[in-house]
Amino acid sequence: MESGPGCSAPDGPVVVPIPISRSRLRQRGFNQALLLARQIFPGISISWRLLEKVRETERQASLSLQERRKNIKGAFRASEEAKGRRILLFDDVYTSGSTMEEAARSLMAAGARQVAALTLARTPFGAD
Repeated sequence: MESGPGCSAPDGPVVVPIPISRSRLRQRGFNQALLLARQIFPGISISWRLLEKVRETERQASLSLQERRKNIKGAFRASEEAKGRRILLFDDVYTSGSTMEEAARSLMAAGARQVAALTLARTPFGAD
């Protein structure tokens, strides 16, 4: 959990950036959603530990909606610390919603009280 002035209490809302896989993080050197969240939500609790991407997935861009859902299914694991939390999932781009839906499903299965989603940009599905 990141901290700083104005961060919420453990039962307060928390921003959870969509995680990338460990190998992609090593390759890229950063998680763009986490970097953006730090700039957009100063003073609000941000946690990259509540949700983990536990397996590699194919790049979603060339996949159909059905393939995207299948590709991302089971790719995330939520921490037990999500239980009872109000969570704002955050990502840079929303296309089909498959990633957000699967991440939210994982958090709710771990007992999150509420999950909402926010992205900076919307790419129309099929516009790739």
